[in-house]
Amino acid sequence: EESKLKATLEKPEDTK
Repeated sequence: EESKLKATLEKPEDTK
């Protein structure tokens, strides 16, 4: 799930 990891890096406040 690299997409999820990337999304977390882009939006650290949105780790849902």
